[in-house]
Amino acid sequence: MNVLSDNANRASAEVKNVLNKKNAKIAEPGSVLFMYDRKSCLEVDGVIDEEALLDAAIEAGCDDFELVEGDDENTSVVYTEPKESSAMKEALISLGFEPKVELKYISKAPVEVSEDDFESNMDAIDALEELDDVDSVEHNMSN
Repeated sequence: MNVLSDNANRASAEVKNVLNKKNAKIAEPGSVLFMYDRKSCLEVDGVIDEEALLDAAIEAGCDDFELVEGDDENTSVVYTEPKESSAMKEALISLGFEPKVELKYISKAPVEVSEDDFESNMDAIDALEELDDVDSVEHNMSN
C-alpha cells in the first residue's frame, strides 16, 4: 500500500480503522517486499501489435518488456524496468498511443484464493482506496 499524507498519524489511524472494520490484517512495512518487483506500467487505450511494439522498443533502446491485456476492455499494458519507462513511453508514442505511466509493485508469485476470501479482500482494498491519503494498494491475488 502506498500512502501519501501530510499527517502520518491521521493516515495511520484511518488505515487501521478500515482494517479493523473489515476484519483484515496488514503485514509489517517491508516484510513482503521481496515477493514483488518494482515495474513501470504503461497503459494505453487500444490493442498493441506485439511485433510493432518490439520494433519500436528496440529502436527506442528498451531491452525488456512484457505486453499484457489491460483490465478494461480494449486496453493494453506494457511492463518494463523503471529505468526504461521513458524510452518505452517514446516507443508507444511513436506507434500513436498516449500511455499513462505508473510505477507499480507486481507480484512474483500470485496466489489463488477462495471466492469468499477474494471478495472479502477486495472489499477491504476498495475501502482502503477510498481513503484520501491512500495512493494505491497492491496485492498478490491471482483471481
